[in-house]
Amino acid sequence: MKKIFNNYKFLIFSLFTSFSLFLTTFINKESDYMWHVKAGEYMFNHGPIVKDVFSWSLKGSYWMSHEWLFEIIVYALKKLMGNFSLVFYVFICVMTILFIIFTYNKEKMKNRLFMTLLWVVCCSVLICYIQVRPHLVSYILFTLTMYFIYDLINNENSRKIYFLPLLTILWSNLHGGSSNLGYLMCFIVLFAGLFNFRFSKFFAKSLSKKQLLTLLIVGLISILCTAINIHGFRMTIYPYTNMMDKTMLNNILEWRITDINDMTHSLFFVIASLIFFILLCSKKKIKFIDLVLFGVGVFLGLKSIRFWAYLYLISSFFVFDYVEEFEFHYFKYAVMFANVMFIGFFIININKVYKEVNTDYIYTDSTIINKIKEVKPKRLYNIYNVGGELIYYDIPVFIDGRADLYSQNDLFEEYLKIDGLDLDFQSQINRFNFDYYLTNVGGKLDNYLISHDMVEKVVSSNGLVLYKKKAS
Repeated sequence: MKKIFNNYKFLIFSLFTSFSLFLTTFINKESDYMWHVKAGEYMFNHGPIVKDVFSWSLKGSYWMSHEWLFEIIVYALKKLMGNFSLVFYVFICVMTILFIIFTYNKEKMKNRLFMTLLWVVCCSVLICYIQVRPHLVSYILFTLTMYFIYDLINNENSRKIYFLPLLTILWSNLHGGSSNLGYLMCFIVLFAGLFNFRFSKFFAKSLSKKQLLTLLIVGLISILCTAINIHGFRMTIYPYTNMMDKTMLNNILEWRITDINDMTHSLFFVIASLIFFILLCSKKKIKFIDLVLFGVGVFLGLKSIRFWAYLYLISSFFVFDYVEEFEFHYFKYAVMFANVMFIGFFIININKVYKEVNTDYIYTDSTIINKIKEVKPKRLYNIYNVGGELIYYDIPVFIDGRADLYSQNDLFEEYLKIDGLDLDFQSQINRFNFDYYLTNVGGKLDNYLISHDMVEKVVSSNGLVLYKKKAS
């Protein structure tokens, strides 16, 4: 037993395990998971979806179901494991990310045990993204991509990079919206690898012709591989059209730009500052490729809070190079203490987690759901946040979390006008001729409907209210 506890690999993996359990207690409540499961169920029974089947407002319209394979997987997990699949999914994803980082850095982590402990704790940057959504799969695929690329940088004869096209095929079917990251990282490293200079603390050593050619060929093949999915080459351009959609960028909470004045964003700046401080204070000169990739990670993070995780993942493949080797005699005790803290936190919060996953991750309670199923509205108005839950219970929606579908058909903007009583909202209400309204109690639309005597109350529960339109 003593020998096991003195084995650094055992200690590191125990740390990975306890930390991954710790992160599962931060599963964020959101309704997109619900429509992901329902889409998976539909595709499991009927095959891939390319047209909308869940809304009454856009039924039959083309839908870029860029996460179709992920949806089948989460449906299968839920079928096999019930709501425990949420905890299982998060645990496996975090463990896999940490394992890939360890596989690349195992000798460096062994010789820099304090940094290893610190870096695992820094993985807390993922707390904001602990959801059963496909972006966690993208984090795994991106981590593998960086592993392949850095292995090539260190060894021009490395063949791991040749797996990237296959990885891209998986990516374009599991989470097509991020499937461009693989080849983009190839081209960024190719560009940085062209330079050869020394300036103060910085230096660039150009990559060999073989390395440059490999990055170019693999990158180009990976572009073609993004088209190997149920949507073909539409998927190749989808990540760019999606990220240029101003309506989504301005209105989807998880896409918002990082705000230095927002205290909830401070963790991102702390980790970015830590990495920069390590680079700056290191006795070693800073490699130009590392600096460029650090800059890419910061740029992505500043562009959107959901991208900060990529800075952590990128930095995992160079940050240990800039930390001095030294013996950390208290590593075993520090890991034991951390394990007790992380597992203790998990045990204390297990009831909360159990309660969350056993209420189906929802905002809307059964009172309203059952009433809607009873009255069977044909043209229900619903707020954006509950659309996924309504889909899960086979209720046709006006709008839901598939923002790209509704934005591309201009319905997202029309919804925002109605919800915020903006501009020609009344003409939009008349246009859609809603027969029922599901909205927030005390919200703008709620007050308007009541004050204009347009509706009669059906039921109210959990901050939501269902109205029936009065006969003309």
